[in-house]
Amino acid sequence: MFDAEKQDKKSMLLNAAAAVFSRDGYYKAKVEDIAKHAGVGKGTIYEYFTSKKALFQEMVRGSLEEYEILIRQEVDSVKGWDKKLGKLIEANIKFAANYRDLAKIVSSDPGSIGEASKKWLINERISMIKFIEDIILCGIEDSTFREVDPNITAIAFLGALGSVVGKLLFDDDPFQQSEVKQKLMDIFIGGIGKRY
Repeated sequence: MFDAEKQDKKSMLLNAAAAVFSRDGYYKAKVEDIAKHAGVGKGTIYEYFTSKKALFQEMVRGSLEEYEILIRQEVDSVKGWDKKLGKLIEANIKFAANYRDLAKIVSSDPGSIGEASKKWLINERISMIKFIEDIILCGIEDSTFREVDPNITAIAFLGALGSVVGKLLFDDDPFQQSEVKQKLMDIFIGGIGKRY
């Protein structure tokens, strides 16, 4: 089998896994259901993945790699450091909406992703903090932002964003994505201090 064909089939299996894991959750999902959804026999899955857990972990990792690519493309698509932060908010909300069920599984049962994936997630978080920190530093340099500690600000920004995205994932009371972006931007760009 050609490598391209093998990669296509693997991608098809990962997409089927995402659908089934999102629908059934990690523990209730069955390899047979994933195979059925992909239109293959159960044995085909084991040609590509050693276990249900390995399939799940690779699916999560692939989704998060897609997340990182999306975020960087969206942020790079605009000029202006404040606009870049706005795009970062939009892209995170968009990603959470597209992967809502999967994100809920990972958030509610982080143990299911495995130690290697957890370490990878920690490294991705560090990378994202650095990415945001660089945006803030550049904004300080061109006077878009006032002098602040870029690292603490990046951590706070990512933490606030994570909390808001968590609300989108777990609350049944939906709110408008554009409204969320504006409110977060107002807090971070405008601050909460009373103006004199």
